[in-house]
Amino acid sequence: MIQVSVTSLGTPTTEQLAQFKAFYAGNGAESDEQLAVVLRSAMVEVQEWEDVSLLDENISVVCAARRDPRAPIRLYRTVKTITSVKDQNGCDIEYTRFGNLLTLGRPARNVEVKYEAGPGENGFQVENLLPKAFRLACAKLDGEDAKTVNAILMEG
Repeated sequence: MIQVSVTSLGTPTTEQLAQFKAFYAGNGAESDEQLAVVLRSAMVEVQEWEDVSLLDENISVVCAARRDPRAPIRLYRTVKTITSVKDQNGCDIEYTRFGNLLTLGRPARNVEVKYEAGPGENGFQVENLLPKAFRLACAKLDGEDAKTVNAILMEG
């Protein structure tokens, strides 16, 4: 069983919020706080759909009762820093990382990996995905239906 949890989640930058405000042609009744909340929600949906970090976050991946204790562990979003890799007894496990795959230095059936994810080396991807997040946030603010929201997420 694999359990992925986001233990902390960042917010859109001041620049991203300003870009979104320029993009959104609403009625002007929305406060900056409301716009930031909706934009954050849209950015979370896009990063989950695309498996790329648009916001800073801390993630925990728990792999319990792994069939193959030597198999690599897949990490999600844009990994910046691994903060810990521990077995079921809380002992550190050495590892090597290749992209979003983590190979353990010794076999372990139960493992917890904690790491920081966020935009960084994927700046190009973030800039390409922000317009999608903006369109999704606009659809949410305009009360669009699930079909429209899904169509935005499925855009290439």
